[in-house]
Amino acid sequence: MEKRLTKEYLDTLKKIFKLRSELNKESDRGSILMATSFLEYELKRLFEYYLIGNKKDLEEMLTGQGGLATFSSRIKLAYSLGLISKVTMDDLNIIKKIRNDCGHNYETISFEDPSIKQRIYYLKSSVYAGDNKINPKKIFINNVFIILSEIQGHKADLNKAIELTKKYSTNVPFEEIEKLANENLKMAKEYCGENATIEQLVEYIKSVQLETLKGLDRAKNGPNDINKEEE
Repeated sequence: MEKRLTKEYLDTLKKIFKLRSELNKESDRGSILMATSFLEYELKRLFEYYLIGNKKDLEEMLTGQGGLATFSSRIKLAYSLGLISKVTMDDLNIIKKIRNDCGHNYETISFEDPSIKQRIYYLKSSVYAGDNKINPKKIFINNVFIILSEIQGHKADLNKAIELTKKYSTNVPFEEIEKLANENLKMAKEYCGENATIEQLVEYIKSVQLETLKGLDRAKNGPNDINKEEE
């Protein structure tokens, strides 16, 4: 599929390249916090583009106490919807942990700290993945750049989710209905006996099939007062 090279897409790529330059200038703590914030924001924009709903409803989901307000929830749902790969999800979770290391430590943060360096060496998206001789900050920034590029590239190919409007249909060919009726009648006669009255056979079939009938009715027409039949 040909990517939609819109002005928004190209402008975002420019921002990503600029971010890469800014991350190199920042302190290690600043680089981590800035990168994570940008990743979190781009996932938010991805959901705004893909999910169905008006602006107000989406904003409620994506901010404050909404279900997609956290970095963690956005990572999980993006993967579950197929918007990011498992490798990207795993890397984002590692980056989230590195961000948390910064938040829980008031001392100077360095990419050379053993715990942070170890996490960085687990990242898989970077072109330097697996090379422990490379400067960890370089790996981290390259990894962030690759993930952001992947999100934007996938977004350019992505079609917005389609609202479900088609109702469940119970249209079945007459032959299938006749076959099912005969099977139900045979089952009822085996249970009630060959001498059972029509009323007895119908009552048995009704008792066996009631839950199925209620489920089909609910799927087709929504909740109703079918339960009153049992009162």
